[in-house]
Formats: sequence, C-alpha cells, structure tokens
Amino acid sequence: MEKKLVLTTGPSYHQKEVHEMIEDYFGWNYVYVEHDNQKNIDEWIDRCDLYMGAGGADVFPALYGSPIKKDENMDCFDRQRDLREIYIIKKFIKAGKPITGICRNLQLYCSLFLKLELVDLLGYKSANVCHHPSKFKVKLKDDEDQFCHQIELNTGKKMWVNSHHTMGILVPKDKSGELLDGVEIRATGDLGEEGVPKIIEWVKDSSTNVNMVQFHPELMYKTNEASQMFLEEIKKMVE
Repeated sequence: MEKKLVLTTGPSYHQKEVHEMIEDYFGWNYVYVEHDNQKNIDEWIDRCDLYMGAGGADVFPALYGSPIKKDENMDCFDRQRDLREIYIIKKFIKAGKPITGICRNLQLYCSLFLKLELVDLLGYKSANVCHHPSKFKVKLKDDEDQFCHQIELNTGKKMWVNSHHTMGILVPKDKSGELLDGVEIRATGDLGEEGVPKIIEWVKDSSTNVNMVQFHPELMYKTNEASQMFLEEIKKMVE
C-alpha cells in the first residue's frame, strides 16, 4: 500500500516534532512548504493527501478585522505565512481533500473562515487554563510539563492536554445560532471567570473536511489520550 503524503507548513517551534509524529504515528511521508512560490505549492497540493498546518506565530490581526495594539511587537506575526496557509486551505477545500491543523491553524481557520472571535488570553486573570505556562510564570511539577490544561469534550468527558498558546477562539454565546452548518465544537477550555465564554480546543467542520485542535498532539501523542483520539480521526480522514 502506498504511503500517504502530508503537506505541512511553517516555520514552527515544534515543526520537528510534527514531522516525527507524521512518520512515527502514521507511517506517512511529508513535504514541508515554507515559501510562497504558488506554482510549486500547487504542484504539492495536487500530490498530497492531507494538509497539516502546524503551530507558530500569532495570526496577523488585520486579517480578521482587529487593530494592531499600540507598541505591539510585529515579530509576533507572520503575515506571509498567514496568506500562504489561507491559500493552501482554500485549495484543499476546492480539491475536496482533508485539512487538519494545530494551534495557530485552528485560530486561522476559525477567525478567517468561520468568522469567530480570536482573543488574547493574557488579558484574563484565570490560572485555570495555563496557556503558555512560562508567560503566566506558573511553576509545574516535573511530570506536568506537558499535561497542564484540562479540556471538556462535547460528550462531557474531561481530559488533560498541554497549553502553548496565548491566543484563543471564543465559543459564541449562542453557538447553535452562530456556527455554520456542519461545524462541531468537539472540545472547549474553561477560562475560569464568571460570564466569560469558553474557548474552542477542538473543532470539526464536515462541510470542508476540516479537523483541528488548539493543543499540541505532536508533543504528547505517545501517552496522551486526547491526542490519540484526534490522530485516530485524522487516519480515518484519508482512508
């Protein structure tokens, strides 16, 4: 049986782990695209069976209609990567091929394609969700460096995952009325403040064959149940 070929993008701090996960867990091959040559990208899109967008820099605010904050560090963004990944996602949707993503790619898809609100989580006081623990100066035990954050599946089951992000997509207050047909919020995270919406930790859009998570399965897929659940769904997307 011929191995599947996965199109990945970057740069990402965890890109190496993403590629190792693709080879180790799935036994698939991958191609890494970090440039903007559309002809070359189109050729790879035609050849690849799946898109897996990795984590990385925050999404450029102007793309989802938000102003850049005063004195905001422009090094936090990668607008060219945003445009490249938007292009790839649109091409995969048009081709009817499956799309998956991690962290920033969930934020990119939800804010640009589903028009959901992307917010800076560092503006919230809660420590219930330790997004990027080092920035919150949360000291973790040796065995907690990966599993520092609890999510709740739409079945009601709670699971532990990691947190390496400072931005998040808010669940609409009336999610049944505001989400598009075919969009399912598989899991949410609680910010722990009264009256504050939860954030999306796992979203699935059957209308576009999209399945994405906010946490980083590439860092814990060998031992973490939530990550393995997600990856098993990815396997089925390309069967």
